[in-house]
Amino acid sequence: MFKLFDLPDELFVQCLVHLSGKDIRACLHTYNSRMNAVIRGSIELEYHLAKNRHQVLQNPARLKREPIQESDQDRLAILSERERRWREFAPQPRSTILYWDLRLEAASHDIAGDLLIQAIYDSTQESRGLSVVDTRLNPGTPPNLEAEASRRTDVKLEFPLMAFGTALEEHGLLVTPRSLELRFLEITTGKPHHDAARPIIHLEIAHQGYTDVPTLDICGDNLVLCFLRSGTHDPIWVLDWRRGVTKTSLYVQRTLDSQSSGMVFITPTLMAFPNPREVALDVYLLVDGEKLEFLHRLHLPGLLPDLTASQYLSTFLPDPATSLIHIVMGLDRASEPEFHVVSLLIDSYKLRQLLLSDAPRLVSDVHAILRTDGSARVADCEYSRGRRRRIRKAGRTDCDLGFQPPPCPGGEGSWSWRDVLREDSWVEAGQCAETIGRFFTEPIWSSLAYVEIESKALFQYSAVELTDTSIIGSQFDYSEEKLASIEILHFG
Repeated sequence: MFKLFDLPDELFVQCLVHLSGKDIRACLHTYNSRMNAVIRGSIELEYHLAKNRHQVLQNPARLKREPIQESDQDRLAILSERERRWREFAPQPRSTILYWDLRLEAASHDIAGDLLIQAIYDSTQESRGLSVVDTRLNPGTPPNLEAEASRRTDVKLEFPLMAFGTALEEHGLLVTPRSLELRFLEITTGKPHHDAARPIIHLEIAHQGYTDVPTLDICGDNLVLCFLRSGTHDPIWVLDWRRGVTKTSLYVQRTLDSQSSGMVFITPTLMAFPNPREVALDVYLLVDGEKLEFLHRLHLPGLLPDLTASQYLSTFLPDPATSLIHIVMGLDRASEPEFHVVSLLIDSYKLRQLLLSDAPRLVSDVHAILRTDGSARVADCEYSRGRRRRIRKAGRTDCDLGFQPPPCPGGEGSWSWRDVLREDSWVEAGQCAETIGRFFTEPIWSSLAYVEIESKALFQYSAVELTDTSIIGSQFDYSEEKLASIEILHFG
């Protein structure tokens, strides 16, 4: 065992993945700081533990894992690269893109890696093409049409575009759900994707006579598609997009007033679906590639009685120490029509503990996006205590409020929003704490440090999206029914 400590972290992880979940828990109980840090920060180990849990449930004598399938290797390599990005978190120059000549709907753009994908509409208001914008070109320059033209590539399509989703970092894949079919295209050419055995897949579902709103995500060969419908249930499919085979389908219940759906991959076979009715995440495991097994319901802090979640989306952002699931909720209150966005961060290590021990509850940290008069700020969290110490040592103060976290019953340093938002914060402490405190029925605690990123003064955010490398703030001009601009802050 002691010879393992002399190995680099990558080889250390390769050795640990051959242990059972029981053996890994025993390693954690040795209280070796380096071993604990590696175990808690490894995406590959997280994947291993998720698969091991199902194996143990089916056969308690089976404690060793099977080797990771070759089809999943690409996904794990990408997750490791995203770990590196978060480890080296550093805001890069911003890109601000203005749309003065295009009429856009709010849902007609997407972010994939460093590319902004945007639908192009013709005179009949029908989209028959995509505009692909490289947000890395000319960052930080004043926005103008000439700058946009230098980084924009238009892709023509032979069919009208209803909606789309991307998995660019993994496969250069553009998926366009259109009514009852899926098309798999090369993102830069619009031609059928070379890895898809069936460039068009027809879905077996009764058409309801109206336009369905799709959301989708891809992990390796697995594609999960969810159609938001006007009823009380969302139909969900799991497909093998390379072979063109439908693996399974199910229906997820939601509230009538929810206006958006979503899902999140935690590992290539472990996925979660936001449950607005219960204010929770429903975690499923894809078993034998054919059926979804319900594992657990992760309850988030409840909303106050006069609040409804008009939007309920999720993204997965891996981190060396805490892999984070962002639940983005647009909150509506009868007395306050202004649009609020709150995200909840889930500590992945607690999720791993949940998968192994069936812990009943998981309380998360809050991510708040608040818009003030003439400006907007994204209140983010610093995920690495080590980096926070390095920031302090370097004398930087823009990412650290300098507060002392109060003691926590579990021994970990923690804080609540009421402790953080003081007079030296970016808004009046009482006002901001009162605003956030009115959202939930219980206090929110976190062991994460705090960092804030300030918006440029160009506009107020109408919505904020998070990707693996970027924070995207968009402004929607409701009077003209068009997207006015998008601001992209790269941090990896």
